[in-house]
Amino acid sequence: MAVDEPTARSPPTTAAAAAATATATATATATATAKLRNTAADLIQTPAHLRVQAEATFTWRIDAWSRLPDRAVSPEYTLDRDNGTRWRFLLYPRGNNDAHEVALYLESAPPEAPPWHRCGQFALAIAHPRDAAVFRHQTAQHRFTPESADWGFNAFLPIAALPTVVADDATVVSAHLRVLEDETGVLWHSFAHYDSKQVTGFVGLRNQGATCYMNSLLQSLYFTADLRRATYRIPTRHDKPDRSIPLALQRLFYNLQNAAEAPSTTELTTSFGWTSSDSFIHHDVQEFNRLLQDSLEANMKGTDAEGVISQLFRGKTKSWIRCLHVDYESSRVEDFFDIQLSVKDMKDVVQSFKQYTQVETLDGENRYMAEGHGLQEAEKGVTFLAFPQILHLQLKRFEFDLQRAQMVKVNDRFEFPPRLDLSDVLDADAAPSPDAPAPVYHLHGVLVHAGDLTAGHYCAFLKPERDGRWFKFDDDRVTPVTEREVYEENYGEVTRSGGDRRSTNAYMLVYIRDDVRDRMTQPPSNAEMPAELLQRIEADQLAAERQRLEAQQRHLYLTCKILTEATASGYGGLDLCAHSGVPLWQLPADANADAEADADTHADAAAATGHGPADFCFWHMVTRQNHTIRTDRCFDASLDDMTLADLSLKFGSQVSRDALSLFVQYFPVPVTPHSDSLALIFFKYFDAGAGDAMQRLIYKGATLVAPQHTTVAQLAPLMRRRAGLPAAEPLVVYEEVKPGMVAPLPARSTLTDLELGSGDILVFQTEAS
Repeated sequence: MAVDEPTARSPPTTAAAAAATATATATATATATAKLRNTAADLIQTPAHLRVQAEATFTWRIDAWSRLPDRAVSPEYTLDRDNGTRWRFLLYPRGNNDAHEVALYLESAPPEAPPWHRCGQFALAIAHPRDAAVFRHQTAQHRFTPESADWGFNAFLPIAALPTVVADDATVVSAHLRVLEDETGVLWHSFAHYDSKQVTGFVGLRNQGATCYMNSLLQSLYFTADLRRATYRIPTRHDKPDRSIPLALQRLFYNLQNAAEAPSTTELTTSFGWTSSDSFIHHDVQEFNRLLQDSLEANMKGTDAEGVISQLFRGKTKSWIRCLHVDYESSRVEDFFDIQLSVKDMKDVVQSFKQYTQVETLDGENRYMAEGHGLQEAEKGVTFLAFPQILHLQLKRFEFDLQRAQMVKVNDRFEFPPRLDLSDVLDADAAPSPDAPAPVYHLHGVLVHAGDLTAGHYCAFLKPERDGRWFKFDDDRVTPVTEREVYEENYGEVTRSGGDRRSTNAYMLVYIRDDVRDRMTQPPSNAEMPAELLQRIEADQLAAERQRLEAQQRHLYLTCKILTEATASGYGGLDLCAHSGVPLWQLPADANADAEADADTHADAAAATGHGPADFCFWHMVTRQNHTIRTDRCFDASLDDMTLADLSLKFGSQVSRDALSLFVQYFPVPVTPHSDSLALIFFKYFDAGAGDAMQRLIYKGATLVAPQHTTVAQLAPLMRRRAGLPAAEPLVVYEEVKPGMVAPLPARSTLTDLELGSGDILVFQTEAS
């Protein structure tokens, strides 16, 4: 509101004047309180559907503004019917992170222990101490919680404007507060750390990208108890969930029934044959529903669940044409699994049903060609012979607009009742049996679309229990809702401020016939599931949980491949081993426990080699350019302070992205391999075989040599001893370069001359062979 400068007044000079001033001050304070209270209706707009629990105006008289601390706290105030909640002002006269603005907040402190909340609408005002008509105000609404106990304005009033409301260093701070009843418990909820299961007892479904339409329908089907029971009874023993719609749906229903968090629908969409890109396309809900039902019905054949889909969802109509002047009538009986009702120009479901069954006269150029009678005036219509237990009504929210020559969304208001009696549209000649259930239904679900033809969002309002409350299922979030949210807010064509038409409205209704309501709203327990299915799902759940925990703890351990002499000895092929077959070791990778990790690694290596921890060293293995995997260097003293995690980061990627590969070399006598002058050379003996004996390539160990001083001939005695050959047996020696390639080695050349070093393999055989 506009703020006028207050009229200047002379300061009091006598006791009488002082008393008069005090009286005027008290009067001004009371006037400010009354004025704020009287204008609260204009300042605070409370929606008609929200009920006020408590309401009050309270003021804080400040007589020494200039002496206020940087953070000033008012006395505490309470409201009647607010359970003893204490309220107070928090005032920052010199700003809160902004030196140019006065900051003012309202703080709540209920008596109960957390978690607690209060939903409040409030107006805060700072008024001139002697002229209540001069004030500044701001309004807000907030859900006060232990995490957000105060709310207000960082920029309530420019400090430069303080002279308009502060006079003689005094002012009046006021608040008008309405505490509202929170019928659902989630009014103005931020949904930070919100737990659907804890609050409602139900979980939602994760959205894969654009699968909200599917999630809303799946929740509706899940809360059709007989369908859930029948789905569980489908035999799926040999099925795979990513290829079987029934099994994927069984697992999804189980997760909705037992999980603490919203499960994924990925298995189900994969079983449809969808790719990830299909999950970002809005499919037709009616077609998707038929796809599911057809698959379930086909898989129920030959089982004790056969026919359940028809029992639940199938009704019958009769389309007829009756000639007016000759005795001729044609009719056709058809099954239906849902009914499409017009929305445009219709008031409600009842009127739309009447239009659906309205008799049409065929005359003039539109006469009917009756067989044997020629063109005849006739009447044409549709009647209902039977209604299903579960009635799905598809509302025609999308129609072709002739003027625009395109599909448009129909946002017209269209009401739907909580109770629906369809006796008037049931064919009078259907002659139901005396004990046939009456076609009286109660609303069970409202599937809603918000948006237009090109973009939008889907959610579902469902009533899981017969006499329970309604809940909103919005992807992975489930919240309690009021009946107004179910009905009035989804009828459509609600005018917003500014005259815009609301585009959030119902597009599908689910009704349950009264005679089966008890059964349809009584969910099956785990005990009602086939034992084999339950055991399979629970086993899969445990396996998935183990994988999750392993992935969660994977960074705590290092995957290490340890190649030993025994591994190489048992291998008869090229290279040192079949590297993919080397077992993996899980070793601690704690960066703060290098000594312990090193000790554990030595103990594991000792166990692998069968020798003492001090009798061996680790050789790092690398992948060479020719794709062979060979030892490269010994982990010497310079690496002793590195943890296995550090070693993995430094060396692991040279062999495998995930594993550090090591060769454990056993030394029967103390040696010092930590030297660049020494190389670890491996030997293999080629046994050509005699007679019918098979040719063999036999690992014959390794040795440390000084390659620059060692010739091939000098290694020959060691080779003969390793192979058990006579001391004078002539040998031919080759280098195993890579699988499928060997190169002969001259006896008198040094290993350095031949460019041989650590990790190279010498293959020898007798000259005679």
